[in-house]
Amino acid sequence: MAKKDLDGSKKDLEKRLRKLAIENKQLKIALERANAIACYDSLTGVYTRRELMEHGEYFMKLLNGRYIEGNMRTVRPHMTELAVCFIDLNDLKKINNTQGHHSGDEALASFAQCIKESIRDTDVLGRYGGDEFVVLFPNQSLVDARKIVRKMRASIGRTVTGRNGIPLSASFGVASTSEGHTTLSDLMAIADGRMYRDKDRQKKGRAA
Repeated sequence: MAKKDLDGSKKDLEKRLRKLAIENKQLKIALERANAIACYDSLTGVYTRRELMEHGEYFMKLLNGRYIEGNMRTVRPHMTELAVCFIDLNDLKKINNTQGHHSGDEALASFAQCIKESIRDTDVLGRYGGDEFVVLFPNQSLVDARKIVRKMRASIGRTVTGRNGIPLSASFGVASTSEGHTTLSDLMAIADGRMYRDKDRQKKGRAA
């Protein structure tokens, strides 16, 4: 093969390799974006329900000593208990109906930010659905989790949203494995029930 042909083949190969490198970089960026979409709620920036539940199951496995990778028990963080808090933004439907859905979205974003600023870096916050959020408190006692709830309630109560400055409020329910709950589903069901009882108490208080 002539030297001219070899040089041409080499240049063609280099061109193809550069193109492949660009395509691989674009694919990596696309995969990272897809992963971010799957993991984080686009409106509030907190974890999606699926990601939240995966964290919860992981914590429960650690707590119960069942986290095993392959046939080898991994070196794992020390877990003593897990507290779960259900949080519901009150009157979101009213905000949407009177101020518009844009104000409702603003309320949800502000609401999530208040929660994020009240919890630890090791805690996990996710949007469970609609106006409901859940916080997982690993290695946090029920008493301490309730203290954080009081902090969140006060922070949310100082927050206003919408063009007319609507004050926000929330309902809370907390449960802990220290109460004897051994599965994530039981823990969340108890916390959810307590949240609705808190909501009922607030409605009765306003009616009175």
